[in-house]
Amino acid sequence: MKQGPAVNAVSLLAILALLLPAGMLAAQNPGSPAMTRLLPAGSTHSAQADDNAHTLASFTRFNFHP
Repeated sequence: MKQGPAVNAVSLLAILALLLPAGMLAAQNPGSPAMTRLLPAGSTHSAQADDNAHTLASFTRFNFHP
């Protein structure tokens, strides 16, 4: 028996519906310990870069004429 495109689409959606929860559970893996240690350092560097950007922006608004 030959299946139409609608049956193939429904079959594909059913397979994706079964695989999606497995992918979501895998995404909740805590990851490696090294990565867990790097995340706070990245957050600190990001905050420092933001502070530096604000400082540099204030220099561009300063009207200094010697």
